[in-house]
Amino acid sequence: MPVYRPISDVDSTGVKTYTPSSPATIWDKVDDVTADDDTTKIRMHDSPPARLTSVKFEPITPPTVDDTVSFTMRYKITDGAPLLGFYGISQGAVFIGQNVLNAQPEWTDVTQILTAPQVASISDWSDVRFVIEQIFGGGEIEVTQVYLTVTPPHVPPARPAIDVIIPTRGQDVIIGKRGQDVMVPNIPA
Repeated sequence: MPVYRPISDVDSTGVKTYTPSSPATIWDKVDDVTADDDTTKIRMHDSPPARLTSVKFEPITPPTVDDTVSFTMRYKITDGAPLLGFYGISQGAVFIGQNVLNAQPEWTDVTQILTAPQVASISDWSDVRFVIEQIFGGGEIEVTQVYLTVTPPHVPPARPAIDVIIPTRGQDVIIGKRGQDVMVPNIPA
């Protein structure tokens, strides 16, 4: 299951602070394999005008129509609750899938699965971005982890070939996978 992480900043106008403060880049604060919460994070501005923040992912192998594509963000809201905030995926400036942020005072993971039409609408996977937008203040959005996952469809394992020998009365029954037979004692006559 491929997992894709941010590798570069696209728009940092929405960022108020970086933890740690140097380097002042978003992608290296939110690209954690294991979320480290307050160790590396960004904090968004809490006042109008609307502020946008976005990062570009490492090269994404285009998924098939049967794959499930999802994106995950780990965030919390500090100092109150934002009146309006969004997160989502875009191809360039065109939003593909977005969702409203809920007020969460503790670190929380949110995952959104793209619909098949949303996945099909992406024509350039090299320009897929994760976007966070805080429109009105009241609280500040903090983000510590962002990633995109492509999950192949579940294919049930092939059933092993089973040999069943149906005995007549007085014979042993052999049931088993080829080469790993199990004997069931003689069926009484």
